[in-house]
Amino acid sequence: GDTKRKADEDSTPTPSKNSQVENERYRTQGVNIFGRFKKRKDPATGREYAAKVVRTTAAKPLPDSKTGKGSMCLAYHCKGQCNEKCPLSFDHIPYTDEQYKELVTWCEECYPGSDM
Repeated sequence: GDTKRKADEDSTPTPSKNSQVENERYRTQGVNIFGRFKKRKDPATGREYAAKVVRTTAAKPLPDSKTGKGSMCLAYHCKGQCNEKCPLSFDHIPYTDEQYKELVTWCEECYPGSDM
């Protein structure tokens, strides 16, 4: 069974519940910067590492968002998608390659696995 689906606790079905948010610039920018990390496979699942696993096993916290409101959203920037309910949704915004440097360094130091 799918444990992620807490079957309709709300009686009113809302299509936007946990709906995906795409990083529109991922295909042209993010994949070139973060694709090598996204491709790494978790030996436990055989699939790419879940952002939560990467965050919680990291040796240090994620870099601060350029908004100043908290940390950067790993899923949105590294994987190219997240969801509307994300507590870091304030960070679902475009970054320049220069602004991504700190997150790239973080990934090089903290992202599990290695490049093939």
